[in-house]
Formats: sequence, C-alpha cells, structure tokens
Amino acid sequence: MIQQPSQEQLRSLTLVEKTAYRIADFCNQNLKVPLTWWNYTMMNILIWFGLSRRLHIHGMENLEQYNEDSRIIMICNHRTFFDFFVISWVTFNKTKLPKRIFFPVRSTFFYTSWIGIPFCFFMGGYSMFPPIMRESSKRSFNRYSIQRVVEELQSQGTLVGFHPEGTRNKSSDPHSLLSPKKGVGEVYRLYPEAIVLPVYIRGITNNLLREFWCNWFSAKNTPIDVYFGPPPQCPELLKTEPTSENHQKIAEHCMQSIQTLAYLHKERRP
Repeated sequence: MIQQPSQEQLRSLTLVEKTAYRIADFCNQNLKVPLTWWNYTMMNILIWFGLSRRLHIHGMENLEQYNEDSRIIMICNHRTFFDFFVISWVTFNKTKLPKRIFFPVRSTFFYTSWIGIPFCFFMGGYSMFPPIMRESSKRSFNRYSIQRVVEELQSQGTLVGFHPEGTRNKSSDPHSLLSPKKGVGEVYRLYPEAIVLPVYIRGITNNLLREFWCNWFSAKNTPIDVYFGPPPQCPELLKTEPTSENHQKIAEHCMQSIQTLAYLHKERRP
C-alpha cells in the first residue's frame, strides 16, 4: 500500500494543487499500464513528426546489461521542456529498460492551474509525478515527494527521471550545467540499490513548430544528440550520514557524469 501524505503536508497545498495531486496519484496507482501506453503513443507521434530524422544516439552499450526489471534513476541535463520526451522515446523503442516511468516535476502549471491537470494527462499520462512544489512554505509536502519516489523505486521494473539542475538552463553555452539540487542525491542515498544512468541531450528547442520544420526540411543541419554514460560510482558517499551537505555531494558527483558526456559531445560537435 502506497503511503499517502499527512494532513499537515496536504494542508500547505492550494485546492488546485491538492486536486491535481490526488488525480495523478489515483491514476498512477490504478491506471499505470494503460496510461503508460498512452504515453508511448503520444511520444511516438511527437517524436516521429518532430525529431525522428534528426536523432543520433550514442553510448547504448551502457544500457545493454539492464532490463525491464531494473530499478533506474536516470539523470539528464535540462535545457528544454521536451528533454525527457525524447529520452523516454529512446528507452521505450531502443532499449529493454523499464516502461514504468516517473518524472518528478516542479509544480508550475501541471499542478498549479486547473488547465494543467488535463495537460498532465495529455502530455505524459500523469508520468510527471510526484510534484515538487516551489514555495518554501510547502517543503513538508516535498519531503513526502522524496519518500514517494523512493517507495516507487522499490517496485521492480521502475525508471525515475531527474533533472538534477532543477530548472531549465538558459545559458548560451550548451555544454555548461547548473549546480545540481540535492534531491537526486537524497533519493540515491535512500535507495542505493538503484542504478544511476547519466544522459546528455543537445539539439532541441522549445519551439515545436521549428522542430517539426527542421525534422522534414533541415534534418542534416539540425542534429539532436543523446549520449548515455556509465553509472557514476560513489559507494563511500552513499554510506555517509543523511545530511543536506552529503546529499549535495552525491548530487554533484552524479552531475559530474553528465558533465563528462557534455565534454564528449563538445569534442565531437564543437
């Protein structure tokens, strides 16, 4: 039985946030299989129209030993809204990685507006779950979200996707990364049995119409690169005390594995 947030944790949320959470929670507990295939269908449509002729996938050998029963924490740089749409398409269609997926998402729009609730279904079958609230007054609920992610990882065959940067990186340098938030470090320390897989993605924008045009009329000149790397190894850090400082160190260690992939991309496509 999945543990639910306490009344105190829920009390910090607005009515729309509570409603959005409860709908997404119900769907993830009771409708995960059909919604997974809805998500798969939507990804295939969007990727085929907008990105399929431009994709260049690297490092697939780093995924070969994992299968549908693995417990995966996938970490990726974050420059657009569509980073994990592309990565999910790759994992669904090109690998044996789990199809039971969760993407903890900062709560803007999907969980803070009424129109965000159906969009959360339409765009990802409620896989963008659990929400991470931005306001400091809602940190108690975020404690629940962290525990919920760990609880979901304990189910065989689960993939959780994180953007350690926590927000989109708007730097003009595509190979730069923001400092990571400590959340991914805390989840990894709480569930060290999970496999952390780093990903670096480059070549997408937030303009869907542009992406569609480039896919059909300028694919050669607008490549999208996806690099998968080997898991970062930090056994000593995972045995440290559960402090904010140690969680940050683990997050930074994981982030370095993404930075390594970014440097690799820079060497190949300066």
